[in-house]
Amino acid sequence: MPKCSNCGADLSEGASVCPNCGQPVVSPPPPPPPTGPISKERRERYEKGEKSEKGEKGEKHEKGEKHEADRFGAIVGGLILILLGSLLYLQWINAISSRNFGGYFMIGMGLILIIWAIMRYSTLAYKGPALGLLIGGLILAFIGLSTMLEIRDNGALILIGLGLIVIIWSIVAFRRSPRPR
Repeated sequence: MPKCSNCGADLSEGASVCPNCGQPVVSPPPPPPPTGPISKERRERYEKGEKSEKGEKGEKHEKGEKHEADRFGAIVGGLILILLGSLLYLQWINAISSRNFGGYFMIGMGLILIIWAIMRYSTLAYKGPALGLLIGGLILAFIGLSTMLEIRDNGALILIGLGLIVIIWSIVAFRRSPRPR
């Protein structure tokens, strides 16, 4: 219950003057409205004028809204440079033909994405995006292998089938996951 700033008497809700001393009641300005989507609980706290105990950063961390930067980006970049340099050197000494260069590069990139997925999955904060990297790595490795083995007839159909499987699997996963309110 609010108190009079002059005499300390209890004030009723919405009173404009103190009933005891007649001092005008000055109410603090309302806080600015929150922007963006907010949870039902946070909206109710705002409407009641309550302060958050944890603060906005604590809520975002708890909900997983704020992600840390990917710590493995530099490692992946280094692996790509090593792959490219190694393949160029092998081509220069005629260990691989320029015709197969693209296939080797795709296989190498696929393996790098698979390694990245494993590194992300081993870190608790990055488990979600790891599956996409793994699928992408497998697809790149498949494309590289099909180029090397000159599988041209069924390779495109297999990729279309894999794409359909990924889309259907994603739709099923979206329907299972709870929707934010």
